[in-house]
Amino acid sequence: MIFPSICMDGFFNNPEEIVNYANTLEYTPDGYSPGFRTQPLHEINFDFFNNICLKQLALLFPNNSGDLMFGARCRFQRVPANHKFTDWIHTDDPSVLTTIIYLTNGCSAGTNIYKTSLFKKEIATKVKYDYYKQMINNKLSKNKMEELKKVHKEHFEAYEETISFKGIYNRFIAFDASSLHGAQSYVSNKSKDRLTLITFFDYINNKNLTLKFPINESRKI
Repeated sequence: MIFPSICMDGFFNNPEEIVNYANTLEYTPDGYSPGFRTQPLHEINFDFFNNICLKQLALLFPNNSGDLMFGARCRFQRVPANHKFTDWIHTDDPSVLTTIIYLTNGCSAGTNIYKTSLFKKEIATKVKYDYYKQMINNKLSKNKMEELKKVHKEHFEAYEETISFKGIYNRFIAFDASSLHGAQSYVSNKSKDRLTLITFFDYINNKNLTLKFPINESRKI
């Protein structure tokens, strides 16, 4: 682990413009996450993607923001309100840093960070991918749905919540991609989807390959 968990409110100067842009894009299920995502933004609008990534990295590396190299995947994601089984606990390995920007006004469903419970055993949760893949197709069979409910309930027993970030509009959070985390359930009587901008950084360095990382530097003292 090389990054701390951080939070910043008021990330975008123009969040309404970002949301309006997000509303022009096409969303599809990817089979690996709840709801619907766009194609990677570097394939749609590279300048927008690059500026967003550099703006995020400037919070962690303010003295190096003009000298950074990185590899990242950035997408908008929509999750419908009252959609069940969207809060599975997981990591984002092999990425190194995960960032999330919350873009739904009036929605406070955010993200929780967890650690493994000392005396509980983690269980396999592959059945969730069957659920994600059927979001626009047929529903799961009765037996598969019963398995999903059982595994979903039991897998929480292996973890203990340590941090809870509310999904405040225009809030930015970042955490080490190896951190266990899960979305908070989005329950609402409104029809708005939960819109987020999610970035997975796969590597970060400067041109001289001498970039210093926060936790590593702290632990040297």
